[in-house]
Amino acid sequence: SVFTTPERVNLAINGVYDAAQSGFFNGAIDRGYPFGAANVQQGDCRGEDMVNLAAFYQITYQATYNPTSANNVNYWTSTYRLINFANIAIEGLDKAAASGVITSAVATTAQAEMRFLRALSHHEMVVFFARPFLDGNGSNLGVPYRDFAVNNSAAVDRVRSDPRPTVAEVYTKLLEDCDFAIANLPVTNTPAVVRAQRAAAIALKMKILMHMGRWQDKK
Repeated sequence: SVFTTPERVNLAINGVYDAAQSGFFNGAIDRGYPFGAANVQQGDCRGEDMVNLAAFYQITYQATYNPTSANNVNYWTSTYRLINFANIAIEGLDKAAASGVITSAVATTAQAEMRFLRALSHHEMVVFFARPFLDGNGSNLGVPYRDFAVNNSAAVDRVRSDPRPTVAEVYTKLLEDCDFAIANLPVTNTPAVVRAQRAAAIALKMKILMHMGRWQDKK
């Protein structure tokens, strides 16, 4: 029912962006995961030039977090929540275009935005929760790459049965999403301060290529 009018389609897209800046902490507290203030502030506190003055940042400052720490668990959960929102939007945009609610051109541009966010999110996960690409040339186990919406029992079964990909397989999908975004995002998007545009996808792809040691490759 969401993808039945152009206005609702736009609200759905905005909802995905909102999920990028605002996740949840222990199921209740609004927190800036994965790309909001909490992530930026926690990242700053990893720097050797920081002096911690707030107990809230102590676990990051002292690097005493572990796989069950609330920061890690909720960072993981909020990021995969964002990924699923993006995948739901991608599928919904296909249906909206097929039914004439929006044009195919509008759907493709919006899907490019969603695939950029999907790549950005998976990139965060594989960097923080897997070995570097150059450690074994991507042969180590990576993180799940969700390129389908998990919104029914069949999708849940697929999540449970799909094998864990290698880091190299994750990077292959990252580049596929980036290439689609580069090819279909506008040079200038409106409003540019919050909507993805081509330069952002190019920058992300270059970062991915550097992680892969592909120094000579261009966009």
